Amino acid sequence: AQAALAQPAVGEAGWAVMDEVVKTAVEGLSENSNFVPVDKIKGDAKVRSYFRRVLFKPPWENPVWVTYFQSRPADWEFDERTMGVKVKSELSAQIEATARHKRKTASFPEALYSAVLRAGTPVDTSTVV
Repeated sequence: AQAALAQPAVGEAGWAVMDEVVKTAVEGLSENSNFVPVDKIKGDAKVRSYFRRVLFKPPWENPVWVTYFQSRPADWEFDERTMGVKVKSELSAQIEATARHKRKTASFPEALYSAVLRAGTPVDTSTVV
């Protein structure tokens, strides 16, 4: 009976559980796929309960949440300006992958490069650019 009441260890399994708790909260709080403010996530009952039961502390302060979401770009879309987050959709991931591929395969601006190299002074260089 005691084993059933044991708390999950913080670490690999603890983070997996936390990721699911936060994802469930964000999905529940989002309205029409809008960004959910971090303060709403911190106030979610399940998130507060997870922090209290597993981490033995209140939910993180905003800078820690920013780091949490920004360190998981494959899972989250985070808007630092509004301090909002949403679960990254498959479509959004495809758009990012396509944009990244286009940047990597874009042709080199040979004419601009040559003109900058030929510019004799900083003024000439700024004129070229």
